[in-house]
Amino acid sequence: QPFGSPVAITPYTLMQAITAEGDVVVSGATEPDWYYVIVLAGQSNAMAYGEGLPLPDSYDAPDPRIKQLARRSTVTPGGAACRYNDIIPADHCLHDVQDMSTLNHPKADLSKGQYGCVGQGLHIAKKLLPYIPNNAGILLVPCCRGGSAFTQGAEGIFSESTGASQDSARWGVGKPLYQDLIART
Repeated sequence: QPFGSPVAITPYTLMQAITAEGDVVVSGATEPDWYYVIVLAGQSNAMAYGEGLPLPDSYDAPDPRIKQLARRSTVTPGGAACRYNDIIPADHCLHDVQDMSTLNHPKADLSKGQYGCVGQGLHIAKKLLPYIPNNAGILLVPCCRGGSAFTQGAEGIFSESTGASQDSARWGVGKPLYQDLIART
């Protein structure tokens, strides 16, 4: 079994080490007929704040059955164009409210897709794939914002066409982050 001991446990998070021998195989599945929807919301621990080097050719490789709702204007930095709420491939740096795609590891090779920070959304979805029907996929809805809180922080603004502004840092009913989450689900 490729799963090691947990490396971090908090009341809200469990991170588990994964080891693999040889090449990591990425599924050759076709496009899903339907999706299980998973909303990702919260602070930095819920999004791409991981400082490790992205490995898009192996552990961080997208899977054709795992998608996300777009927020930015390109799927990847300098990549194919997309619009808000388009269904696009999910990768190691999801389209959260706070854009982490420009914060690169010092040893990152951008020509290999090693951009941005690493989040857990793609990896959680990959762990769930064996438990869902083969014709189903997972649609991640990234709505996270690092440094957000309930009682302090900038409110920001919400727009139906772009979601919560990147400076939105306050959760609560009627607040832009909450409106973003509700509008996207």
